Amino acid sequence: MEGGQEVDGPKKFAATYTPVEHRLLATIEWVARKYKVDRNRIYLWGISMGGSGTLGLGLARGDIFAACYAVVPAGVDHGWHRMGFPPRKAFAKCPPTGAILEVTRPDDYLARITGAGLPDAPPLVNFSSQTDSWALNEENLIQAMHDGRHLMVYCWAPIGHTANWDSTNPAVVKYPWLSIRKNEAYAVFTDASTDQKYPGLNSKEPDAAGQINAYFRWKNLADEPARFQIELSLVDAKAISTEKKPFAVPEKSTADVTPRRLQKFKVQAGKPYAWRLTEGNKVVQTSTVRTDAVGLLTMPRVTITTAPRTLTLEPER
Repeated sequence: MEGGQEVDGPKKFAATYTPVEHRLLATIEWVARKYKVDRNRIYLWGISMGGSGTLGLGLARGDIFAACYAVVPAGVDHGWHRMGFPPRKAFAKCPPTGAILEVTRPDDYLARITGAGLPDAPPLVNFSSQTDSWALNEENLIQAMHDGRHLMVYCWAPIGHTANWDSTNPAVVKYPWLSIRKNEAYAVFTDASTDQKYPGLNSKEPDAAGQINAYFRWKNLADEPARFQIELSLVDAKAISTEKKPFAVPEKSTADVTPRRLQKFKVQAGKPYAWRLTEGNKVVQTSTVRTDAVGLLTMPRVTITTAPRTLTLEPER
């Protein structure tokens, strides 16, 4: 850190893989060829330093990985630099772990934070802990994934730098990340009414344990040039409960919904798109939306319930 600005170090690997990463990618390619692996179902998982590596190698390689899973990652900088996210400035010291960083917003902030020019990032399941010193600046990753409309299912609890994630939210523990496919679109949820607030390093307020996006589930129904349909719902409480640990799930949640990794559906800048949310034959919500500055379509304040609802998106006629 010089003059409060980040300098080279991890940044030198923003566009260059480390020897370990080269070996990992070569191993994946060898296994995929030798055993005729379904390349739409290749996943990346890591804990601690492996969690940091999962962020660094996985987020920018949506062309390889269907989804990623990180447990108490040892820092977010690897993923931050690899994704080309904006620079950050130090505004305080947090001994003995180092500087607290604040994200800056340059003119190209939206392009950087959405990973413009990169494949859509794989959905990420991330377990962390505010009592883990490696979680310093975890807020940066939460903010970046939110602002960039990347899907991160996030969970935290005061468990320190351990793999005791079974004591955290079961909707995350049992999240079906291995059913996600690289050749299928997924829904990004942001600003959900059911999200809780990450407290920050060594803090207990406001939520000592909590989740972001844990309750949402989706299923692709249609991805055609002129029509996209996806089923949205909240997780069934029975699917994540046990006899000894029953778990309650909210009956509904409102969230902004952004489809990413679209396969055939064509999105054109500035063109209006009609969307509607239906439950059975009943239209629940309907409106029109246009692309944002980087070409993403976001349906605002979609009401998602335990009963499956279908979101349909079409060019406005």
